[in-house]
Amino acid sequence: MGFVKQLKWRQNFEDFSPEQQKVLLALSDSRYLWRTLDRLESVTRLRSRALTETINDLIIQGLIRPSVSRARKEPVFGLAERVGEGRPMRQAG
Repeated sequence: MGFVKQLKWRQNFEDFSPEQQKVLLALSDSRYLWRTLDRLESVTRLRSRALTETINDLIIQGLIRPSVSRARKEPVFGLAERVGEGRPMRQAG
């Protein structure tokens, strides 16, 4: 897996929890702009609850942007600096 290296969040890698690092790295895979929950769970090996809490924290920080897959009609997530900022969110559902 190749990672996009010139990302702002990587400048402060050590400031993130291990769970946050796993999610941010998974979303930095150069092959994919967006990832589903199932794929993030598989790649990060985080349990569903821990993954959801981590994603919510990163959304609140403005690092991750949620969306809905047009093809599958399911939630997808991308790094805000790669997919665009979108609207600021206070909570994720």
